[in-house]
Formats: sequence, structure tokens, C-alpha cells
Amino acid sequence: MTVGLITNFPDYVGLGKYALELFKELKKKADVTLVACNDDGRTKGEVTVDGVNFPVLRKTLNAYMIYPKKIPDFQLYHASNQFLARVADFKKPTVVTVTDLFFVKSSRNAPWISRLIMKKVFQSIKNADRVIAISENTKKDLTEMFGVDEEKIRLVHLGIDTKRYKRQDKKKARKKLGLPLDKKIVFNIGSETDLRKNAANVFKSFYEAQKEYPNLFLVKLGKRDESITQLVKSLGIERKVLRMERAEEKDMPLLYSAADVYLNLDIETGFGLPPFESMSCGTPIICSSTGEFSELIGRSGLGADPLKPSEIKNELLLLLNDEKLRKKLISNGLKASKDFTWKKAAEQTLKVYREIIDV
Repeated sequence: MTVGLITNFPDYVGLGKYALELFKELKKKADVTLVACNDDGRTKGEVTVDGVNFPVLRKTLNAYMIYPKKIPDFQLYHASNQFLARVADFKKPTVVTVTDLFFVKSSRNAPWISRLIMKKVFQSIKNADRVIAISENTKKDLTEMFGVDEEKIRLVHLGIDTKRYKRQDKKKARKKLGLPLDKKIVFNIGSETDLRKNAANVFKSFYEAQKEYPNLFLVKLGKRDESITQLVKSLGIERKVLRMERAEEKDMPLLYSAADVYLNLDIETGFGLPPFESMSCGTPIICSSTGEFSELIGRSGLGADPLKPSEIKNELLLLLNDEKLRKKLISNGLKASKDFTWKKAAEQTLKVYREIIDV
């Protein structure tokens, strides 16, 4: 039986990485084809479906109007993210993976017309034969917000490439990256232009912490925003901050290993890979105490209100000063990360396929 695993994101962003890593594991056990819905020239697959170069809302309109009708024939279709849910209106049988529902839960970072179209797209989730939710919180949202039959929903966590993301010598990692050897380093990933990534509070909480812990340095990875540049200047922390827009995939384990703390203050996002990649590299985490992360991190990290810099500062100082706590969280994180593998995610996904069709 043939399966089309459909993606519309490049593999260097979270949703694209999910599709690619899942595909690589599924390919070992089933006849799966990676179908790339390509509206920007960056999404790669074995089969490509070209989009229309709309002047505005290109990705949104292609997902709504173009891709669902142009995807080639398979015996089973798997839309790898909720933005492709309308595939379920045109192709059967269909599985849809849902990572989060922020587009309909919040007005953050999306124009109203895009949110309106996406709400219509998400309604199509109900037409899927099975829905994969990546967390209990997302599963709950699906039933409460869209009335998806709970009997259709299967919980499958994402994975980590544990061969790549593994603990490395901190000093050697810092030397390779040109990072200071004599500082305590806080690491954060997230575009400064994406309000859900909460960049302002990352810098504000770091500013508060470094006042009491001067030997602190922040490495921030993600697209820059001018308003954040002005904030950094106003706080007077330019010399204590390194802002990187991009990093090679091969350097990511080094960045995690070089850090003393990974700080994740996302708001209204689904399950994110960076905290778990950090855990796999032996770096303790502080994460948002709300949403998906509070559910999945458990005893492997500390939680803080992402909107309260003073609370985040306190957790940072606690983790930096309490060596016994650090060792406990590192140990717990290394153990927990072993449960999140792409092999396991693929095996569970294959079980979902087999509920519908003999793969």
C-alpha cells in the first residue's frame, strides 16, 4: 500500500523537520513518499506539488485552494501539519497531524484574514479518518474547539535525533563556536519577529538575572527585529548578548552543549523540539509553565510564567546557583529524552495507518 506524507515547510523549521524525520523512519518499514507542497522553492521532497505565486498570503491560500486538489494519488494520505488539513476534504483515507491550534486560539502574529481562512482549514480536521495529536493539551483542544471525535485522535509525541543531539564537552564546544569560556551561558531559540516566541521577555529576564549574576552571557538564535535591538540597547546589555540569525544544523548540538541553561519562554505554541534537544545534550531547561511544555517536561526542567521576568529571573538564579538541582535536572533530562525518538514516533504512526489500511 502506498502512503503520501505531505509537507509544506522546509526541513530547517520545526514542522518541516517533523515531516522529514518521520519520513526517514517510516521509509524503512513502508512504501511512503514525501510529497513537498512548494510555494517558496525551499520545501524538498521526492514528489513536488507547485503552488501559485499569490501576491499576499501565499502559504495560506495555497494550503486552502491549491494543494488539496493537486496532490497525486496514493492509497493513504498523511497531512503532516494542521495547515494542510483541507487535504481531508479531497483525499481518502487521510491522517492529519496537529501540533497546535494557536491560529484560532490567539490573534498573535497573524492577520485577521489569514486567521479566518485557517479556521476554515482547521474545520476539515473533523473529516480526517485519524488525527494525530502531539500532546494531551492539543488533543483536548481538538475535542473542545472543533468537536473532533475523541475516538479518532491518537497521541504520538515527536522525536529527537539522539545520535546527533548528544552531550558534548562544554569547553570544547565553546572553543569551536568562539563563545566565552569563563561565562555562564543562557541559550534561547526563536524568531524575534514572532510574538509567540516572547523575545522581549527573554531579554528582560536575562537583564534582571545578570544584575545579580554579572558573569552571565546570553546566546539568542533567530531572526532579528529592530524593536528588540532597541530594547537591548536601552537595557545596556549589548556586550553580554550574542544574537545569531542562523546556525548550521551540525552546530546545534554544540550550541546546546555550550550552554548552562536553555531558556524556553514560548507562548501559545505546540510541542517544540529545542527543549528536548537541549535535554538530550545534557543542558537543563527553564520553560513556560503553561501549555504543552508543562505537560511534557515533567521533572526535567523548571517552569516559570513566561510573562513575568522577575519570576523567570528567580528560576535562572536558582538553577545557576544550586549545583545539586542542576545535576538532578540534567540526569532526569537525559533519561526523559530517550523516550522521544523518531523511531518510536514512526512506529506509533505506522500503527495509526494500520488502523485504516493494511500498510
